[in-house]
Order: sequence, then C-alpha cells, then structure tokens
Amino acid sequence: MNRVFIRASRTPGAITLRATATGLTAATARVTSVPFAVTGGLTTQPPASS
Repeated sequence: MNRVFIRASRTPGAITLRATATGLTAATARVTSVPFAVTGGLTTQPPASS
C-alpha cells in the first residue's frame, strides 16, 4: 500500500481520490471535509467528533 497526501484548503467539500495501475483494478475513494471553528490557529474539536 502506498500513501496519499492531501493539502488542506479553506473550502470544505468532497475529496475524491482515484487510483489506477496497470494490471490492477481501478478504485475510487471519496470523503467529505467539514468546516470547524479555529481560534488563534487552534481548535478544541478533536478529529472525527463532528
């Protein structure tokens, strides 16, 4: 398995990743980012508690 890096932006929404390789079945993964409050560059909301 390889890794994928996603750079954050200030716009929430759908992120779609498509992977293809010769000899392998193509795959697609989709996640949706959501906005959260930030004060002074920090948040009190832990990951996955939306």
